[in-house]
Formats: sequence, C-alpha cells, structure tokens
Amino acid sequence: MWAEQGPFGAALAAVDDQQRDVLRRASAGYVDTSDGWQDLTAIGHLTWEHASAGPGNVALMGELPQAAVLTLGFGSSAHAAATLALSSAMQPFETILQQHVTEWESWQVRRSER
Repeated sequence: MWAEQGPFGAALAAVDDQQRDVLRRASAGYVDTSDGWQDLTAIGHLTWEHASAGPGNVALMGELPQAAVLTLGFGSSAHAAATLALSSAMQPFETILQQHVTEWESWQVRRSER
C-alpha cells in the first residue's frame, strides 16, 4: 500500500517469515466516507477494495494474517518509498534486528568510554 502527496511518499509492505507478500485485501478511501474503517464497522470485515482515493483526507486499510513483518518506507515519491519498503522486507527480520542490536551496543560502549 502506498500514499503520495506533493513531493512526499509513504509505502507499507507486509511479508511472512519467507519474505512472501501477505497483504491480502486492501483499500484506499475518503476518511469517514469510504475508508476501510467504515466498511469494517458496518459489515465486520473488509469488503471494499478501492484502488485509490484523493486528493483529500484519505485512509488506507489492509488485511493481514496473524503474523507478519511490516516495513514502512518514506521517499520523494510513492515509488521511491515502495522501493525502500520492499527492499527492507527482502531481508530476514532477525538479520536486521541483530544488526541494530549490535550497532546500539557498540554505541553504548563508545559512550561509556568517554
């Protein structure tokens, strides 16, 4: 799913532990009119699948399984943001987590040495 306004873009990707896309049904709608929340509260599950909405105050909604890794990308366009989100999703979560933990621990050691 992605959104774009002016020179800014955001994208959300969802994958399982095998890096397969797990975003099921998705929809874009106008807030308080045709957004996924209106559909969900009226019917109890997501049935609308609007491909786009806007300009205006829009909301995105997607259906996910119980377990998924979400990646969020920001960029100078929706396509740039999607590239970042998808490239992050292609790496196993544990690898990225360990890299961040290692860098955080290293930073803490350097700070305590001062």
